Amino acid sequence: MTKQTAIVICNWNKKDDVIQCVDAVYQSTYRDFDVLVVDNASSDGSLEALENSPHPIKIIREKINIGGAGGFNSGMRHVLEGNYEFIVLLDNDAFVEPEAIEELVKQMARDCSIGLLGSKLYIHGTENKLQEFGSYLDWSNYQIRVENKGVQDCGQVPSLIECDYVPACALIVRTRVVREAGFMDSDFFIYWDDIEWAYRVKDKGYKVMVARDSKVWHKMGALRNETTFPTYYFWRNRFYFFFKYCSRDNRKILAASIFADVCEAVYLSIYKKQYSSARTIIGALQDALRQVRGQASDNRIMKRDVPVERLLYLDITQERVLLIIDDYSQQYSSSFEKIISILRSHNRKVEVIAGAEVESETSALFQNSFVIKYCESILKQQLNNRFINCYIDKYINIVATDKDKRRIQKYNILREKYKQKYFENMIRQLEVVYKWGE
Repeated sequence: MTKQTAIVICNWNKKDDVIQCVDAVYQSTYRDFDVLVVDNASSDGSLEALENSPHPIKIIREKINIGGAGGFNSGMRHVLEGNYEFIVLLDNDAFVEPEAIEELVKQMARDCSIGLLGSKLYIHGTENKLQEFGSYLDWSNYQIRVENKGVQDCGQVPSLIECDYVPACALIVRTRVVREAGFMDSDFFIYWDDIEWAYRVKDKGYKVMVARDSKVWHKMGALRNETTFPTYYFWRNRFYFFFKYCSRDNRKILAASIFADVCEAVYLSIYKKQYSSARTIIGALQDALRQVRGQASDNRIMKRDVPVERLLYLDITQERVLLIIDDYSQQYSSSFEKIISILRSHNRKVEVIAGAEVESETSALFQNSFVIKYCESILKQQLNNRFINCYIDKYINIVATDKDKRRIQKYNILREKYKQKYFENMIRQLEVVYKWGE
């Protein structure tokens, strides 16, 4: 007898995680499911471990690594040969709580207008710290806006929240929606595939939502921080998405915004001596402009330069560090927490205060303190307050010396120089490749 739900797990070289993922699924309160694991040509013994699992598993063996979207698509094609009502997609390092799948199925059964429903994602290894809960497309800045990223879960949210997309690491979709909207675009290879898929699902008239009571813990292990792997795919696929779907009236605004973002990211990468990141971002833009898709060529993914953590070497002689922020919400970012941790490793007392509470530059607060201003971007921050010893932004870029200030002040001049040299050519490429001229 056909089960109501098919659970598709995509795996590549994470033997221990995928076994733990399957074990968690089989501890669910909901049991009307079959499990399919798509293995992307793993070489770490994953297949043998899955074959020896005590749980019923259908294994689909791919001959090569076809990426996250490709793996999920392979599983969903197999599922559509049956009569399942729902498909649950899980990353191999996503671990469901016992009620998570039951909650997804229950909410989908209640509201047939929901096409995609995601779980509430927690960062694995933390105490109730959210990876994200509610994610949106920011058409003003041509970015994504992730809500509740890195914050402690307080639980004070509605049971369902409508959003623009949900990560494919833990979601449920109706099989009829897959037939109507199509599969994920596997040419993304990884990252942004779920965002673009949700965009098409919404275009078909369905809602995309996230469920408060479906809790999943996610390792986020695919970031591969030792290389520029995530840098390339995040940037290239973001460019492709907005180049493809931006409205005709906003295309030149988009192009200018993307060009400015690339200039800023490349300049700051070089500023931090992250030269491989700078080259990767430029390559990502070049490939997006030519609609180069799929798995990256070998020369695009590079070994990441070992970062020099300048914050560790600041010459702090004062006993107290005064950290000025624009508003207290900034305290919840991961970069802010890292800054606090490093400063405290200096055995310094750290006091955090909002800028609005500083009455004047001559405030007594500045006395006998090493003063740091935390900002969004050092490229957009005024650097002329003589009472501030150091500026640090959310990417932990640091301005601490007069030489630093001179380098930052050169940015606008160089950006205009490169805009005059390259921007019109970028527009011409977009008009041809993405048919903007039609």
